[in-house]
Amino acid sequence: KNQKKRLRGKSRSKKMRGAPIEVSGEKDAVVKVDKFMKSVNIFKCHGEKGSPGKIEVQGKCNSVQLENCSMVHLYVDTVMSTVEISNCKNVKLFVKEEASVLAVVIDKSDGCHIILNKVSGENPDFQVVAAKSSEMTLTVEVDGEKIEKPIPEQFVFKVDTSSGAPKIISSVSDIYSH
Repeated sequence: KNQKKRLRGKSRSKKMRGAPIEVSGEKDAVVKVDKFMKSVNIFKCHGEKGSPGKIEVQGKCNSVQLENCSMVHLYVDTVMSTVEISNCKNVKLFVKEEASVLAVVIDKSDGCHIILNKVSGENPDFQVVAAKSSEMTLTVEVDGEKIEKPIPEQFVFKVDTSSGAPKIISSVSDIYSH
């Protein structure tokens, strides 16, 4: 009896408007999003050295989450909210031509490379938020040329007491100034 109740509950939740689309354990997959309010959750997908996995999200969606994946190339169309990359190793995010992404959040990931299209690269509101991550780069197109820049992972913090109450002032380390 309990098993029947659980199954019924699962089937109802999948029918709910806006329930996320999930991909798990695949090397290659194409996800077709039919409603922009949908979110896409991608878990435990792994490619191999020399043969990365390819996950493609087709259609406009609310958000995309890539978690516990390695050696994966993720291709996205327009994402209304954020692309979140967490607990991943050696992944690449490609924003397809004419699509747009406003924000990428990277958490506890190593080897994360973001390749923006011209639309997202020229958007002044685009941002990357990163925490506890390393080996990150951002590639943007400028005057027809693709330029790759490192996303800083080393900062300098100073205490400013000039206005009475102490403030912490942060700046990017000089090693990223070139």
